[in-house]
Amino acid sequence: MNATNGRNVSSNDLLNPFYSFLSSSGFVPLLVILITVRTLIASVGIVLNLLLVFVTISNRNLHGSTNVLIAIDSLSLAIYQFGFFPMFFIVLTGQNLIRLDQCFWPMLLPVFSKNVSSALMVAIGLDGLKFVIFPRISSHFQKYFTVLWLILSALFGVSILFISYRIMRRIPQNLVMCAASEVTQQEAAFVSFYSTLILNCVSPAVYCVLAICLYVRRPKNNNTQSLSLSQLSLFRSIFVLMLLQLLGWTSNSLSLLFFQNLFAIASLSDLTKWAINCAFSYILIIATATNGPILYFCSFEYKKAIQKQFRGFCRSGNITRSKNSRVVVIKIEQRRVGQMNGPKNTVRPDQS
Repeated sequence: MNATNGRNVSSNDLLNPFYSFLSSSGFVPLLVILITVRTLIASVGIVLNLLLVFVTISNRNLHGSTNVLIAIDSLSLAIYQFGFFPMFFIVLTGQNLIRLDQCFWPMLLPVFSKNVSSALMVAIGLDGLKFVIFPRISSHFQKYFTVLWLILSALFGVSILFISYRIMRRIPQNLVMCAASEVTQQEAAFVSFYSTLILNCVSPAVYCVLAICLYVRRPKNNNTQSLSLSQLSLFRSIFVLMLLQLLGWTSNSLSLLFFQNLFAIASLSDLTKWAINCAFSYILIIATATNGPILYFCSFEYKKAIQKQFRGFCRSGNITRSKNSRVVVIKIEQRRVGQMNGPKNTVRPDQS
């Protein structure tokens, strides 16, 4: 037996007290309620993010490089939100915990998408900065920039997965609740945490530079070289997106640090501590579901595109209903005409 296997003789040695409680408690109503609420919020986020992707694909005015990056970010967030379902099904069964190697593969795409989304927020800011500084750049070169941002974001996601995979091979029997954060353990958790922290620090800096450039190039009277109002509304939208996602990720990280110190001096049960952490995680889940609503209320182009899409759905529904009602009316009218045009020359027996 090698040294690695010697360290993993018993998975119970790898459990903290709360996980030890879960491994023997079975069905826990409070646990199920909190995770169900989180899964419902994630479900709403999936619908909103995928709707934004669909609207972007359907509308040609939203095929710019920044719009494409926002759509890919929304798709990444939707995939990440699918990662809340495995934990939901696990706690429903009362099992509560599964092995890390069993959790790793279902959570592969959600963990990858989570890290890609963190990198894409910086890429969206850099892409907007590129557009403001070089407004006359051709669409051909813009595609190269878009591909460059996507490759860098994907490499970041793959690197975190690769480190997580190596650690999973080292401790496959470690028991987890199968959350996205539990897939990245030990060195992977360290690298993921500080990489995301760096991205969260770089992102506001990029957007501050973008804000300064936008202020310099704000629309002026009789100045055709300045940015249009629709472009400014788009940049205002991505500012709000960055702030909300930054709030979500930082609140999740800072809450862990804060509660770690608080729980050290407070006499609370392990389940209560986990419930408080879970409640604060709702901020992150809500933040990852706000791309569509923010773009609708802050961007002229997105609002117009979403209204046009829904108007098309409503119009097609009305056409279908009107056709069905017209068929019914025609059949009723034909029946009435048939009754009125009965046999007119019929001779009754008493008239013969």
